[in-house]
Amino acid sequence: MNAEAIPLLYKFGYLAKAGERLKLASSLKSKLPFWREYFFNELSLFAHPDLPITFSTKGNNNVVILGHAFNPFSKTLDSQLVCDKLASFEEESSAFFEEMDELSGRFIVFAKFKNVWRAYPDGFSSKMRYFTKESSPTLSSHVNLLAEATGSSIDFDMYAFITSEAYKKKDVKNLPGLKTEFENVYVAPANHSLRLDNGALTRFWPRGNICHKDTELASNVLISYLDGYSDYIAQNFDEEIFGLTGGMDSRTMLAPLIAKGVKLNTFTQLRGSQSNLADLKAAKALAEKFNFSHRVIDVSSQDARVNGYFSESRKALRTNGGPHRLNTVFSTDALYNAYKGLNTLTNYSRGFGGEILRGFHQRNGKKLKVAEAEHFSKIMAIHAQTALSIDAFAEQISMLDYDNCYDADLYDLFYMEHRMSKWGANSMNETDVAVHTMVGFNSRKLYGASMGLPIKEREKRDSFKDSITYFCSELLKVDIV
Repeated sequence: MNAEAIPLLYKFGYLAKAGERLKLASSLKSKLPFWREYFFNELSLFAHPDLPITFSTKGNNNVVILGHAFNPFSKTLDSQLVCDKLASFEEESSAFFEEMDELSGRFIVFAKFKNVWRAYPDGFSSKMRYFTKESSPTLSSHVNLLAEATGSSIDFDMYAFITSEAYKKKDVKNLPGLKTEFENVYVAPANHSLRLDNGALTRFWPRGNICHKDTELASNVLISYLDGYSDYIAQNFDEEIFGLTGGMDSRTMLAPLIAKGVKLNTFTQLRGSQSNLADLKAAKALAEKFNFSHRVIDVSSQDARVNGYFSESRKALRTNGGPHRLNTVFSTDALYNAYKGLNTLTNYSRGFGGEILRGFHQRNGKKLKVAEAEHFSKIMAIHAQTALSIDAFAEQISMLDYDNCYDADLYDLFYMEHRMSKWGANSMNETDVAVHTMVGFNSRKLYGASMGLPIKEREKRDSFKDSITYFCSELLKVDIV
C-alpha cells in the first residue's frame, strides 16, 4: 500500500485490550506509523491520531471515552464533562445508565469499576466493537485490523457466503448472526456491554417497559435531541457535509442545522433509479431555495463503478470495510474523491437512526415477542433456510439476552442490533475515509420515546414533521419524496 493510502487506513480507528499491553505485529507497524499508544490503568490502546480520547478518574473508578460523546438533552457538549460525570457513578447504577442513554455522538465508553473493564456503545453502536471470542478479548474498530493484530484466519464458510450469487444480489450486504469473515471474531451489538476480562456480552437496554401512547412526548424528545445535536455540530465543526435527499429523515436532520446557521456543503448521489431521480429533483429544489452548496455525485453507470477499481483509495476502503464489503465501496470512493481536498474541521451527519424511530421491520403491524433463529434468518433474507445462517442466528440468540426485553418489539431490537450495529456502523468506517461521520439520530432515550409508540403512530412520522416545523417550517414547502 503506497503513501497515498496509508493516511486513509483505519481512520479514527483503535485497538484495545485489558490486563496486558498490546504489541503491534510488524506488518501493522508499517501500516499505522502515526498511531499513538496509551495505557490507562491496565487498559492498553492503540489509536488513530485524529480519534478524540478523553479519560477521567474518580476514586477507584476509571472512564475512557474514544470518539465524540455529548449529552444533547442537558447540552453537556464537552466530552471531558461527560467523562467526569460517568466516572462519578457507581458500577452500572441506574443513574449511570440513564446518563449513558441520553448521550449522542459516536463513541465507546470504557469504564472500570471494581477492577473490571467494560466497553459500552453509543445508542446506535456506531463506533464498531469487533472482538475476539475468548477470555481477555482484543477489541478493534475494524475487522481486518483485528484479524491482522490477532492472527485470526478467514472463515471459509463465511467466505462462501459472501461470494455466493444470493449475497452479491443484495444491496445491504451483511453476515448472519454476530459473525464476521474471520474465525473467532465477532461484533458486539448495540445495547450490550462487553466485559474485557472474559468477553461476556450483557444487555443493559431496555431496562423496563417502554410502550406508551404519548405522541407529544415523542415529538418533544426529538426536538430536544436535535436542538442539542445541532449545537454540538455548530460548536465543534467548521463545516457540515450533508447528503441531501427528498425524504423525511434527511429533512428532519437538516432543519436544526439550518436554524443554527451551520455551514452546509451538500451532495446527492445519482444512482439512476426512478425513485432516486425524484430524490435528486427535490434535493436540487432544496438547494436552490436555501442557497446551499450542492453537487451531484454520479454513481449510476457501470463506468462509475469500475473506473478506478484498483485505485489506492479503493484499496484502503476495502481494507477498512472488510471482505464482506468487497465490491460496495464505489459510491464511498466517489464521495472521497469529491471531498478529499477539504482542509477544514468537517463532519458528515448521516440520516441513520431515522429508520429505528419510525420502525423498519414492522411491516405487518404485529410485534415480535420471541427470538427465533429461523425467523431472524428470514428477515435478513440471504440463504435464509440454510443451516449456516440459522446456526449463526442461534448463536447470536445464545450470546444475547432476548428473554429480558420487557415490552420492546424484538423487530426493533433486531434491526438495531443486527443490521445497524453491523452493516450500518461498518459502512461508517468507510465514509470516515472521506470525512468524519456521525449518526444523525443517535440516543437510546430518543429511540425509546419513538419505539414505545404503536407502529401506526410511528408510521405517521408526526414527530419528524413537528421537528421540521419547529426548526425550519420552510422546508415543508418543498415536496417530500
